[in-house]
Formats: sequence, structure tokens, C-alpha cells
Amino acid sequence: MNKLCRFFASLNKIQTGTDKKAYVGYIIYRDSVALSVSPLKAKFTMSTGGYLKNAKKGALLVEFIPYRDDPIDNQRLNLLPKEKKMISLTEDHIIKLIALKEESLEFQRNNRWDEKKLTVSKQAELWKFTLATINRSTELLTKSEISLKPQEFSMIKRLCEFSMPYIQGWQVLENPQLADGLIISPEELKKPQNDDMI
Repeated sequence: MNKLCRFFASLNKIQTGTDKKAYVGYIIYRDSVALSVSPLKAKFTMSTGGYLKNAKKGALLVEFIPYRDDPIDNQRLNLLPKEKKMISLTEDHIIKLIALKEESLEFQRNNRWDEKKLTVSKQAELWKFTLATINRSTELLTKSEISLKPQEFSMIKRLCEFSMPYIQGWQVLENPQLADGLIISPEELKKPQNDDMI
């Protein structure tokens, strides 16, 4: 089933002035799975002299979210966020994904709870995304997968290209005000990374 393929943008804390945050990505719904690809911007710290420092690079968040058709409204999909699986891609992963043409790629990320491997491979005219997750405590293997049309894969690569300056933090070179909402304290920087994001 191919119900919807679209861009989405949700705005949080819409107020007067510049206190706005935009969460923009690309999402594809097919065969009871939604593939969501979203860039995460770099974070900055502010020095005592008022200078911005790139403290933490961003990433590309790839999520597989199961869904069910609504039994009443056939135009509506009910997402199952508690069952989603995710992996974040580093800048090296993103560059390899942009350059991918015919061959396949594997990206692996491990944390204290899971071992995760994202495979992107071409099968006939489609591109298949497969996320394999192994729970370290139970050794249970789960797989999430979706097949994309060539134009859908091209859109993901275009999003990667467009997002790279924001993942690197380069946008503040042109306008330091673009770091608004992305500045973290040294204490926040010392906190361990959220393993759920990988």
C-alpha cells in the first residue's frame, strides 16, 4: 500500500519575534511502515567573550514507525510510536548515502541496549531500507524494512545535501542568529548522549 508520500513540517513554540523551532523532514508511508528521515542540527556553546563554538555536530535521524489504517476514516493512518525503531547517521554515513548509486551500504550503531544495522540496497528498480536491531539482553532480533521508488530515494539524498550545512553548524557563519535555540550550556554538553537517538 502506498498511501502518502509528502514533506512535513511542524512548528513548536510559535511566538512573536524569533522564538520559533522548525522540525522538517521527509516521510514515506508504505506497507504498514512509515519511514521518517529528519536532520538534527548541530549544537553550540557560548564563550564568555560572546563567541559561538560548535560543540556537537548534528545527525540524520532515520525512523521506522509502524502504522495501522483507521477502521473508521480510511484517509487516516494511526501511527504506533511505541513500536518505532530508529538509528542516527553521522556525517560520514550521510556522505556515503549521498554518493550511493548502484551498490549497497551498511551503517552500524551500537549502544548499551541494542546493536543496530541499517542496510540500504538496490533491488531491481527499488531501493530497500532495512533496520535490524538486536536486543543485547534478550538477543532478540527485529527487522523493519521499506522499499522506496527511485524518486523517493532521490528526495532523501536531496534532503541530506540540503541539511549538511546545518548538521555541521555552518549556517551560523552567515548569520549567528541562526544559532538561536541551538545553544547548550557546558553542563548539558557533559551529559551522556541519549542512547535512544542511536
